[in-house]
Amino acid sequence: MAHIPLFINVKGKRVAVFGGGSVGERRARMFAEAGADVVVAAEEFSDGLRRMASKGLVKLVELKLPEDLGEAKRIIEWSWLVVVALGDQEAARLVAEEALRAGKLVNNAVDAGMGDVVVPFRATVWGDMQLAVTSLGRSGIAARTALEEAVRCLESREDLRRLYEALKAVKSELKARVPDAGERIKLYFEIAGDARFRELAVAGRLREALERALEIARASRRNP
Repeated sequence: MAHIPLFINVKGKRVAVFGGGSVGERRARMFAEAGADVVVAAEEFSDGLRRMASKGLVKLVELKLPEDLGEAKRIIEWSWLVVVALGDQEAARLVAEEALRAGKLVNNAVDAGMGDVVVPFRATVWGDMQLAVTSLGRSGIAARTALEEAVRCLESREDLRRLYEALKAVKSELKARVPDAGERIKLYFEIAGDARFRELAVAGRLREALERALEIARASRRNP
């Protein structure tokens, strides 16, 4: 499989969205809310995109393809990532080809096979745990359903949430106390596998769980 999952900080990155309909609006909003510099190029724009532009969240550029291909190329050259969300199949193919030729990252919402970035369905649980699911363009409905099921499962597991919170606290403490990253990773696994630590964490006894984790770390560092 050529695709690998990544979470990328897009703050300040230049993103061009070709397409002013509902899909283009969703992509533009997602990137803009994450802090990207977003330009939306299309012949027409949704009301939502116009509202976003009025608030300075995105910049709108009117163009028609293939007549305005020169302007499209300039926008592509400016971009770090190009999103293709055009209803016209031929126009979508033209933009995707130009962007790939220019060496840009391409998210093609029209044809996932003609691009190198896939935008997954995503959700957040427990405050900051990120989940993302994609079918690589095979079935968006199936991917969305799988994500919803995963969210329901995790939100019903209070024991896992408490364990997660305890392990977050452990990582914060060990980063301050153990300078060597390799040593910390070994300690994370040792602590996570300790039955007493897990018992305390799952019971919500965070302070005691952290004390147990530090006890394990001290003993392990004395006996490498």
